[in-house]
Amino acid sequence: MDVFVFIISTIVFLYSLMLLSLIAGFYRIQEETYKTEVPVNDFSIIVPFRNEEDNLEILVESLNRIEFPKNKFEVIFVNDNSEDHSLEILIKVLKLISFKYKVLSQDTEVHGKKEALTLGISNSNYPWIITTDADCYVRPLWLKLYDQKLEETDVVMLAGPINFTSDESGFIDAFQKLDLFALIGASIGSFGIGKPIVNNGANLLFSKEAFYAVSGYEGNIEIASGDDMFLMEKFKEKYPTKLSYLKAYGAIVYTRSIREFNDFINQRLRWSAKSSSYGSVYVKVIGAGVGIANLALIILFLLAIFGVSLRNVLPIILLKLIVNLWLIKITSNFLRDDKKLYYYPIVSMVYPFYILIIAVASQFTTFEWKGRTFKK
Repeated sequence: MDVFVFIISTIVFLYSLMLLSLIAGFYRIQEETYKTEVPVNDFSIIVPFRNEEDNLEILVESLNRIEFPKNKFEVIFVNDNSEDHSLEILIKVLKLISFKYKVLSQDTEVHGKKEALTLGISNSNYPWIITTDADCYVRPLWLKLYDQKLEETDVVMLAGPINFTSDESGFIDAFQKLDLFALIGASIGSFGIGKPIVNNGANLLFSKEAFYAVSGYEGNIEIASGDDMFLMEKFKEKYPTKLSYLKAYGAIVYTRSIREFNDFINQRLRWSAKSSSYGSVYVKVIGAGVGIANLALIILFLLAIFGVSLRNVLPIILLKLIVNLWLIKITSNFLRDDKKLYYYPIVSMVYPFYILIIAVASQFTTFEWKGRTFKK
C-alpha cells in the first residue's frame, strides 16, 4: 500500500509542478495597455454563424463600437446553413452599422465551422485575419490592442483572452467560470514558457499568408471542432517562434455561459473529442497527464476519506488544490472577475470526476451541437 500511495502521490506532485511552470509562464507575459498610436495594420474579421438569431445583434452592435478607422477593417459573416432566422436578423441589423462588411452563405452540401472560416478567409481583403464567434461581443479597443501588439512583435499568430458574461447564479455557472479561468490561465502560461497548448477561436488573430502556407484547415476539416487548435499546431510546426499571446484586458472577447446542463455537457464532449486527433505529441502528453493526474487525485480523495495513510496523502492533495487555486486566482485578477471564486472548494472536489467522465465519454459517445449530431 505504501508503494501505491507513493506512486499516486508522485503523479499528483508532478502535475502540480506542471501547473507551477504555467503560473511562471503566466507572469512572464506582461499585460498590455493601450498607448495612443496611429493604427497601422488592416484586419479582416471572420464570423461564422449557425442558428444564432438570439446573439448576432449583440455582436454587430459591439463591432460597430470598435474604436478603429472604419477603412482599415472589414467583417465577413458566413452563414453555415442556419435553420432559424439568423440570416434575416443579421441583414436587418447591418443596415444600421458603419463598418465594411460582407455576408456569405455556404452551399447546402457544404457545412461546418472550418469550411465557413475558409470561405470567409478566401473572400477577405486584408492580410491579418481575426476570428470570433457569433455568440460573442468585443470591446472598443480590441483592434487597437492587436494592432499595437503586431507592431511590437514578429508573429504569425496571436491568441487572445475570452470570458463568460452571465447574470446567472448557481453552481453550473460558477463551474463554467472556474473551468474557463483554469483554461485561460493555462493558455497564457503555456505561451509564456514557449510551449502553447491551448487557444480559442473566439479571439484569434493570424496572418492570411501563413494560413495558406500551412494549407489552412486541410487534414482536419471533417473533425467537428478544433479549428483553433489544429491551426495552432500547424503554425507551431512551421513558425515555432512566431506565436504569442495578447494579454490585455481591453482585448477580452465576451460570450455567454451555457444555461442548460445538457448543452454544457455536449459542448465539453465536442471539445474533448478532438484531442485524440492532435498531431502534437507534446499536447497529447499534456492531455493524458491531466487525465491521469485527476484520476490519481480521485484515488487520493478516496484514501483520505477512508483514513488510509491520511498523513501521507493530505499534504499532496492540499498542494494540488492550492496550486490550482493560484492559477485560477491570477487569471480572475487579470480578467477583473472574481465573483465566483468562493465556489472553488466544491468545484475542486467535483472537477476531477468531471474531467475523467468527459475524457472517457468523448471518445465513445455521440454529441449534438447547433442542431447537428456528431459521431466519434
